[in-house]
Amino acid sequence: MIFECAIKTGRTKKKEAELRLEDHVRRFSSIEQVGVVTERKLPE
Repeated sequence: MIFECAIKTGRTKKKEAELRLEDHVRRFSSIEQVGVVTERKLPE
């Protein structure tokens, strides 16, 4: 999945993974198990 996205965007696999991790940390406060997440409340 990361490999395919990296190819489509022209990024390296490492850069794609870093961007996904950064996005995840910004959006979610925790992962309890695969598929179960707690969304972070963003300031309005």
